[in-house]
Amino acid sequence: MFNQFFITGILVSMPSSLSHQNDYLIYLKVKKPYDEYDPAHNYVKLPVLLWPGLARRISDEAVVGSILEVKGRLLNKAEDVNTIILKAESCQILDYDLQQLMKKKK
Repeated sequence: MFNQFFITGILVSMPSSLSHQNDYLIYLKVKKPYDEYDPAHNYVKLPVLLWPGLARRISDEAVVGSILEVKGRLLNKAEDVNTIILKAESCQILDYDLQQLMKKKK
C-alpha cells in the first residue's frame, strides 16, 4: 500500500502553529472529482500538516488564494486508527508559473 499523496489546491489559511507539536497547519480547498447538486459544495477543505521550513516558505512567498501543489505522505495517529493525517514533504507555489503561462498565451 502506498502512503504518498499529491494534491493541487487553493490556500485557504496561512500556516498556524500547533501548540502541542512542532508542526504547522494549513487548509487547502480542493475540487471534488464529481459535481454536487449544489455548486457551492463542489470543493472540500483539507487540513495539511507542514514542517517548520515549509511553513516559513509558504508564509514568505504565498498569500491566501495562491495555488499550491503539495506532495507528502499519509500518517495514522496511534490513538485514533480512523484518522489519517496529510503531512507535506514538499510544496510548490504555482502562482508565478501560471502568470508566465498567461503571458505566453497573450
